[in-house]
Amino acid sequence: MALRNEVAENIEFLDSCALDLKQLGREEDALCSGLSALLAELNPARRAAAAQLREMLEAELRGLGFSEQVQVEFVFSGRELHPGRADCMEEKAQIFWKPNPGQQAQPLDKIASGGELSRFLLALVSIIARRMSEAPTLIFDEVDAGVGGITLNKVADKLRELGSSRQMLLITHWPNLAANAGRHFFVQKEVLDGETYTRCFRLEGAAVADEICRMAGGGEQGRALARELIVNG
Repeated sequence: MALRNEVAENIEFLDSCALDLKQLGREEDALCSGLSALLAELNPARRAAAAQLREMLEAELRGLGFSEQVQVEFVFSGRELHPGRADCMEEKAQIFWKPNPGQQAQPLDKIASGGELSRFLLALVSIIARRMSEAPTLIFDEVDAGVGGITLNKVADKLRELGSSRQMLLITHWPNLAANAGRHFFVQKEVLDGETYTRCFRLEGAAVADEICRMAGGGEQGRALARELIVNG
């Protein structure tokens, strides 16, 4: 009798589980159908937005010293969000680019140098900042890394453009960029009683020229360059 009761309870439990599974299956199908409908709108919208973003990025990159033939491509690949449901496929893009003519498009994160990545990021941030209704504070930590010469001046022009309409914090070792700032702060590390501290204080007046001179290499040449940069900045 005890075994009969145990078997009956197990059968009742299995019947209940089967009903629960059917109910969960119906809910799963409904959710997958809703997801499929969203993806049917999202995937084409991403491709359309990628085409617009590609054009804007290429224009920004040309203004930052890249070749006039620089090309950006968004290569889409599908990712199945639910096993066995081909209609639940999300398309995500990977950025490919051709910085110079005669090259094949390759993944940005595989072939770009540090300086190229810095300028690419600056171009992307510039586009995002222009499209935002509220002006955000932009923070750049050595966005000029790996950049020099005429290209550095183009980066300085872009940063000046961005800084004219929003607050910007820029950490740099280049006097060309520092001279364009509205306010200057000096950051240094010092050791007190065997412990390291980081200090940050504002520079004003002659202290600004002295620091830009130091960044420019010091001496009479550094001071002359500092004066020129401050006047032009």
